[in-house]
Amino acid sequence: MKKTLVSLLLAFVLVMSSVAALAVDLPPIPEKYDLPISDGSVPQLSIYMATEAGYEKAYLTYDEHVAIKEWEAKTGMDFTFIHPPLNDDGTFFNTTIASGDLPDIWVTGNWTNYYIGGVEGAINDGVLIDLNPYIEQYGYYYLTEAHTNWDETAAANFKTDTGMFRFGAASQRVPVLGQQHTGMVIRGDLLDELDLDVPETIDQIHDVLVAMKDVEGVVTPLALEKLDSGYYSSGDYLAAWAGVTTNGFMLDEDGKVTYAQLQPAYKDWLAMMKQWYQEGLIDIDSTTRTHSDAEAMVTSGQSVMCAIGNWETQEDIAVGKAGTGNPDFELIGLTAPAKDEDSIGETNGFARPIVNGENGMYWGISTTNKYPVESFKALDWLYSYEGTELMVFGPEKAIDQLHRDAGEEVVIHWTNDDGTRQFSDYILHNPELEYNSIRYIYTIQNLSSEYASEMEYMQYGEPCNAQCWEAWTKYADSSRHVPSTISLTAEESAIRVPIVNNVQSLVWEKAYNIIFGDESVDSWDAVVEQIKGMGIEDAIKVTQDATDRWNAR
Repeated sequence: MKKTLVSLLLAFVLVMSSVAALAVDLPPIPEKYDLPISDGSVPQLSIYMATEAGYEKAYLTYDEHVAIKEWEAKTGMDFTFIHPPLNDDGTFFNTTIASGDLPDIWVTGNWTNYYIGGVEGAINDGVLIDLNPYIEQYGYYYLTEAHTNWDETAAANFKTDTGMFRFGAASQRVPVLGQQHTGMVIRGDLLDELDLDVPETIDQIHDVLVAMKDVEGVVTPLALEKLDSGYYSSGDYLAAWAGVTTNGFMLDEDGKVTYAQLQPAYKDWLAMMKQWYQEGLIDIDSTTRTHSDAEAMVTSGQSVMCAIGNWETQEDIAVGKAGTGNPDFELIGLTAPAKDEDSIGETNGFARPIVNGENGMYWGISTTNKYPVESFKALDWLYSYEGTELMVFGPEKAIDQLHRDAGEEVVIHWTNDDGTRQFSDYILHNPELEYNSIRYIYTIQNLSSEYASEMEYMQYGEPCNAQCWEAWTKYADSSRHVPSTISLTAEESAIRVPIVNNVQSLVWEKAYNIIFGDESVDSWDAVVEQIKGMGIEDAIKVTQDATDRWNAR
């Protein structure tokens, strides 16, 4: 019954997507090419790509990854990988470009944040080739996907103002569409134990943290990670009640672009955080704490609340049961807190429910690559049914990568008669690793051209996932966020990128000094004047111009 329901839903989504896509103006689908792409005459090509959490359980590099080996076997290509260090702040990325010794292929979303002009700037500078002509001539699978599943919203996100295709950005599928995918969770078992209601306002959050501070084993009630984390800015669960984001640009109540740190309400958020620190509800270690560290604080019982993604919910609960020794350990999602009881039910416009085409990944090819056609076709093949299956579900069978010496072959997934795919119990219920760790030993999200619906149903099929989505998405939309897929011209980017980088460095330094140091909240007024003197109004203007163009797409 479950497989039948998934199949029916998939069929419905495909039909509706196809109907909606008819109105989108796209190039015709070119002629299909044959495999293998290379007969062995193409030498080894290098790929710049970050690794994903979980791979390290089995590999030192993606050169060894079973999905990569299968990709090479199918296409006849030979790849080797350049992996940036974990949490690279752009230094390694920019150093690689500056060296002139470019990788042949880029799989990264760093162009937007770290390269002036973004992808189009890199094309204009002769770093990347323009892939539009390749898509039009060779993009059989990419354009098949576009004609089949893009509606006007997807097309607006997958193409820039100049008409450049965002090649590599993954298509989203049900059931994640429209869901807020990150948010705050709290120990539900402790709420029950202490006879506390689920908090709905920011003051109620405060009172619950105070009540849980004295629970045995708790060191710091709220396990914060670094405050510039995307886990906060994608929903602004700590600041939305004040009417601001913590991530810089935002839309004011009239829909115009402004900068959050210029808003008087930003001081209200700083004052709250400073008070929480003084009361011992948060700690100074958060200035260097990683997301994994914050999760570990909660799953070990040292904290009771943190931000997570719904892809982590099941694993964190399982780890928490073991880490605390409490079989009743439970995490529940919290709706973004309202300012006060009268405000409950008001929209949090700083959320980011998932919309098709907003993924920031880009698959690029360097101008120094001597085999751009073959490289493009190898990437385009990842948009095929088989290519998607390989990167989303892994090979159907593979040697057990956790015990390679034993040489035992295990089933990773299979394909049902109706075309839907199913992970095996080896992946879903592995006795050694939780699902969200073991699947990355056989799959690679950064090379996945879509988030397949049946994979999403399996990943988010537990009641805890449904509860988090319901709580996080409640009263939530992105109406106060600047659209994530605006595209700046090279000239606009040259204005905005250095200003924003300098302003954000100042912002976090001063915010940390106020929250965790001796500086008063009122000292922020001087910071606002500094920000204005750094050209922030120029950055706001180009962002407004780009937003206006996006709205007109």
